[in-house]
Amino acid sequence: MQKKIIIFYSIIVVLGLVSEVFLHYGQNYTLNILKSQTGFVNLEIMGLDWYKLNSNPGYQDINCIHVLFYLVLLIGVLQYASDSKKSGLIRFGASVLFLSLIIHLLFWIATLSYLIKAWTAWGWWTQAALSTIVTIFLIWVHYAIIRQLNSDKKLKTIERLYRDNTVLNLVTTDKIQRFLHLFIDVLLTILILSPMLHSLIRINELNFIPETLENIFGERGALWIIIAVFRLIYYTVSEGFLQASPSKFLTGSRVVDPDGEKVKPVTIVLRTLSRFIPFEAFSFLGGHDGWHDRFTDTHVVKEE
Repeated sequence: MQKKIIIFYSIIVVLGLVSEVFLHYGQNYTLNILKSQTGFVNLEIMGLDWYKLNSNPGYQDINCIHVLFYLVLLIGVLQYASDSKKSGLIRFGASVLFLSLIIHLLFWIATLSYLIKAWTAWGWWTQAALSTIVTIFLIWVHYAIIRQLNSDKKLKTIERLYRDNTVLNLVTTDKIQRFLHLFIDVLLTILILSPMLHSLIRINELNFIPETLENIFGERGALWIIIAVFRLIYYTVSEGFLQASPSKFLTGSRVVDPDGEKVKPVTIVLRTLSRFIPFEAFSFLGGHDGWHDRFTDTHVVKEE
């Protein structure tokens, strides 16, 4: 299985870099389709272009965030090839790919009814159908691989003496790691969300969505609601299906219940909703766990 995982993500890295660095399409329909199927991740920062390198006029710029991501995944592949226990980076990359694909798929499904006429008029049905099939297949593969890699890891324990008996306790992550988790996950949420925000503004058929929200809640309120919805999806999908967000894979951590088992989906949703309590991010200062941990009796523990 290790060899198959190494080969699969090596292919992802090679095709991803070729797609990003060499496939610059203008009005070329064939290259357009080819790039859409070999660009495995879609990350950007809304309204900013400092992370892009200009290519030929009229053609797509090189997204440096994508290039950096594929290089990080390459390092993860090399680490995992040298030692199967070092799967943190490759699980990080796989989870970002999984989340990016599944969130974008959910977005296009949610907006499909508004885009049917436009896609028919533009002749995009063939490309859209092919992209959907490939996306679903890749989501399934990433999920299966992450589950396999997770099963190869054990939770870290420490022996403690309790009433003349030796008890094994799970080792929880420290505050520095928890704040690192928060920073990386917020950044990834922005990177994954930005292309969809861009689509809501750029595509005429979808303009009414942000406009309606702005009319009801104001510009800042509308943006907050959109970010909140995607943060809810981000954490619910990652911690519910994978038992960890991408940042936690980087630090070798996992979300568990008091018995060290997988947390129930309903609890994950409540855990995620608890993150929206005002000043919740600073709740770690008052104790080892944050409010979203204490309210749902969940823990972020270390792997070995």
